[in-house]
Amino acid sequence: MDTLSKSVPLASKQNLMINVVDLNINVKKEGNLIVKDISNSNDYKNLTYKNKKFIFFSFKIFKLKLFISIKLLCLRYSFFSLIIKSIFFLTNFNFQKSKIKYRNFLNNQNYFDGNTNIQNFGYLKSLNISLDEGEYQNKFLERESFGILNEEEKYLNFKKLYDLDLNEKYICFYLREKEFNLKNPLLKKREKIIWYKKKNFFKVFEEIFNNKLNIFDLSVDDDFLVNNKKYFHLKNKNINNEIYLYIIAKNSKLFFCTGGGKCELAKLFKKPMLKVDHEYNVLNNFDFSTLQDHIIFPYIYSKNLKKFLSIKDQFNNLDKIFPKSKNSTNFEFNYDDFILIENSEQDILNLYKNYSFETNKMEENRNAQNEIFDLKKYYVKKNLPDYFYYMNLNYPNNPIICKKFFEMNFDYNEYLNKKSENFIKELL
Repeated sequence: MDTLSKSVPLASKQNLMINVVDLNINVKKEGNLIVKDISNSNDYKNLTYKNKKFIFFSFKIFKLKLFISIKLLCLRYSFFSLIIKSIFFLTNFNFQKSKIKYRNFLNNQNYFDGNTNIQNFGYLKSLNISLDEGEYQNKFLERESFGILNEEEKYLNFKKLYDLDLNEKYICFYLREKEFNLKNPLLKKREKIIWYKKKNFFKVFEEIFNNKLNIFDLSVDDDFLVNNKKYFHLKNKNINNEIYLYIIAKNSKLFFCTGGGKCELAKLFKKPMLKVDHEYNVLNNFDFSTLQDHIIFPYIYSKNLKKFLSIKDQFNNLDKIFPKSKNSTNFEFNYDDFILIENSEQDILNLYKNYSFETNKMEENRNAQNEIFDLKKYYVKKNLPDYFYYMNLNYPNNPIICKKFFEMNFDYNEYLNKKSENFIKELL
């Protein structure tokens, strides 16, 4: 979904043919070669965009699949890499020349997978796609919503199943779950992140119900199901059909979510997100859908200073928080010197109670936060590779930090001082 939302609107804007190459090979050295537990993997073929034709089968796509598969196998298995190196040597009879050709084979990329890296940057440039400051992001923000093939028929099937009129206003809720990580430990997905429970969102649910809105819960993990007629969960009907997810997402008012797979649905259908970030990766993970998005992110406790950092202190110390990021895109959090602390239920409630899509209010909030985001942009432009800034959807514009959260945490104050004192007591 992430790749589709980034690439299809871009290709459409450039009037390019859209060839879709899908592979589920595990590029990491541990674990099975083929990634398992991917259900409904072909349902994305029901998506459309501005009546553009997606091409799924052709000789060109077959060649691309073969090329990508060989390259991934080389990266994964040293013996396979040795075979391909030998082929290059036998066809050139020159060790140095074959070494260069093998390296070019691995590094050259004639496809776009949506990742922010030098290979994709080079590929877009080869297509003469302008990547001046802000242009890549603007093309994404100006996108249209994806459509759904035979949407009316699928909607009627959905309505029959759920007896729910999607003309009623509702919010999509999604909470990143541990299930995939636990099923696939050898993929080494991020473990040092904050796992929220649905009970952390109970206050928000009550507020949403009081506002006469429904909630459609798209989460897989159902550790805390809400007993309310305005709350719907896919597992209630023992069905988790991707097409129904598309129908639900496309007709929703907004997404209230953590990061994770299904929040990408918001991007496909250009829905704003109220996002509780489950990890602190402010350089790369303020991943947003529209300029209406509002976010909160975890607190950072400094072990050396023995206090929680204000937002200003955080953004002034990105080099200490991400010590491996200089001249690279290694955003490994410094757990030796800092502790990540989850947002409180009140913080999460404040995110919902204080969001506004009114243009004037959003502009006022954005202007108040420019100083903070300028610190982040300055760090990125000074320390990270050019491609990171110029082909990253998160720059130069940013989502809005929840107004209440920002006011409470912008500078070190009595609130953070009290929070620090209480946290030290808990540590003792």
